[in-house]
Amino acid sequence: MTLAQTCASAPFKTLGRCIAALHINHKFPACSLMALSSSNLGQAIKVCNPNVPAKAEARTATKQANADIRDSESESGSSGKS
Repeated sequence: MTLAQTCASAPFKTLGRCIAALHINHKFPACSLMALSSSNLGQAIKVCNPNVPAKAEARTATKQANADIRDSESESGSSGKS
């Protein structure tokens, strides 16, 4: 399954939100992508894993997602320059 297919399988508002949810799902498999597609990532984490600092985890996952997108954009931009 591609990233586009995965992100389309749940109602994510943005690609960044989908990637953040994938980071959370990888770290906490009990958190389904469908549950993480809700409007508040921190609240969704708290529901599926109440024993973690949900707000901090959401913030970290969002930063990771933004970095992933930046890295992907820089890689795709440099691939055609050779």
